[in-house]
Amino acid sequence: MVSPNTLERAGIVVGSALLVGLPTSVLVSPFVSGITDWQAVLLWLLPGIVVGTLVATGRLSVAYRQVWLFSLVSWLAALAFWAVLDVDPIDGTTVTPTTLGAGVLALLVGALVAWANPAIQWRGNAS
Repeated sequence: MVSPNTLERAGIVVGSALLVGLPTSVLVSPFVSGITDWQAVLLWLLPGIVVGTLVATGRLSVAYRQVWLFSLVSWLAALAFWAVLDVDPIDGTTVTPTTLGAGVLALLVGALVAWANPAIQWRGNAS
């Protein structure tokens, strides 16, 4: 029988892959051309799989909650910045250094929010 800890770790990896895929897809899409849809999906999910594996095994000193905050805030900030700049991230013709700078700024905003809201300590399993 699979232990609850194993299922929790698997959930962290899958959830991180999907969550980190949000800002990754928004930031990578304008710069990637000439690859298949499956290659794009793998490119978007790979950073999240790496982050999720590191968080689930305790090798990255952030909590899963911080991964959620970083991913969602970065994604929303990138979309908001690009809306203000009137940029279509799917259309590669509008990609400029300003667009890239706005994407990097969105990542910094997400990192700042995740850092400013540290994870709540779990009270159940203190291992």
